[in-house]
This record gives sequence, C-alpha cells and structure tokens, in this order.
Amino acid sequence: LKSTFINLKIKNFYSFKYKEYLTSPQFIHPVHCPSIELWLIWCEKIHLLKISSEISNYEWYCWYDAGLAKYRKRRDNLPTTKWPNEQKMDLLQKNKINVTHKSDKYICGTSYIIHRDFIIEFHKMFYDVIDEYIIQKKNIDLKLKNNGNFESITDQTILTYLYINNPDKFNILVEGFGENIDYLA
Repeated sequence: LKSTFINLKIKNFYSFKYKEYLTSPQFIHPVHCPSIELWLIWCEKIHLLKISSEISNYEWYCWYDAGLAKYRKRRDNLPTTKWPNEQKMDLLQKNKINVTHKSDKYICGTSYIIHRDFIIEFHKMFYDVIDEYIIQKKNIDLKLKNNGNFESITDQTILTYLYINNPDKFNILVEGFGENIDYLA
C-alpha cells in the first residue's frame, strides 16, 4: 500500500492552537496522556488525513498508529495476503468513519479508515468539538459509551463523544485496537 509521509513540526500542527489550554490534568495525565506534545500528536491525526487527501487521490485513507504494537511484537503474525481484501472493502461505509471500539466503552483512536468524500465533514465535526470544549469552554459531557468517565481528554474521548452524539457517522467494524486491519485481510 502507498503511504503519505507528511513532515511537520509540532508548532505547525493544526492542533497546536490548543497548546496553551492543555495545562490542566484533564488533558495531561501521567498514565493516559503524559505530555502536551503527545496530546497534540493524537489530536492531529484527523488533520493529517485531510492533508493527505488534499495532496493525493486515493478513495480510502487509513490511519494506523506507529506505536500500535500488533505487528511489532510478532513479525510472524503479519498478513500473508494482499491487504485489503477487495471483497471486504464492501464492509466499509463511505459516509462514516470506519472504526474499532474497546469493551463497548470507547472508540479506539489507534486505527480507522475514512473515505475521501467524508474527510472534510468529519474533520469539521472533530475539531468543532475540541473548539467548543477547550476554547469556548462549553460544558460538553465527555463520557464513555457506558456512562463512565474518562481519566483524561484525548482523541479517543472526542471520538467517543462524537459517536454517542452522532452514531450515524460511525461504522464500528470490530472490537480491539487496530483490529480493523486484520478484519479487512
């Protein structure tokens, strides 16, 4: 598969505009998000997909976290067939973000697939929530899918909030971090 490498300094991230607001423990957490820079990287993913869609002409765009250890730990576990399986591509929905979830609690931010025609709409939805919560300081109820609370606010919090309030914009493929990759093999 072709990949797009986008070389950006953090100060040039779209999400950098939130940096001054990220000093609170609700954003930076010793376990769940230990640094401002990591938060900025996590919340830049949707924007990087948008940039990629502007400089390339693919039908589908897939985010896969570099830190996702699925294939790093067991190289013998790599897919042995062409990926993605063309028949399984029919499982993806063009007007939704195709995601995974964890224990029916939250939407995983580690890997997702989105059609080129939906990127701009989803980009606006995602960053509108961050703008409303961080900059406009609106009281947005950021909860887990089972009504529990998040330890900190990250991209997964935003994705889960969007899912709870806009389930028609999400296609949950399977459970587990990055499992959509195997699911489409």
